[in-house]
Amino acid sequence: EVNNQLIEAISGNKIKVQTKQALATAKERELKELQGQILSKKAEAEASLEAAVPLVEEARAALGSLEKNDITELRSFATPHRAVQLVAQCVCILLGLKDISWKGAKTMMAQTNFISSLLEFNPDEITDKQVKAVKDLLKKLDL
Repeated sequence: EVNNQLIEAISGNKIKVQTKQALATAKERELKELQGQILSKKAEAEASLEAAVPLVEEARAALGSLEKNDITELRSFATPHRAVQLVAQCVCILLGLKDISWKGAKTMMAQTNFISSLLEFNPDEITDKQVKAVKDLLKKLDL
């Protein structure tokens, strides 16, 4: 009878171990799948970053040639071309301003530190909300 109890206990433990082993195997499979997805997303992000870096450097170089007279001329327009207005609105969004109208953009450009704020702008601080707002505005631009 003691042998039967031992056999039952061993059988019960064996079933528990097999159940836990099956759960561990399923979890391992799930984690491998997630790891594959993470690696794929990482590769996509790295490719996007690699493509964006030259554009950021190009934009910084263009900003370096910007002069105060250029900004003054831009501000003098009552209603500039639609593309100019949209780009100015995008800058307002990226700088975190609430008023993104042309009037708000002109106010932004009138600030004494406007050019330096563009030069010092950190693209790593752009939020998803700002990206979406800029993309929505740029959709209106027929290029």
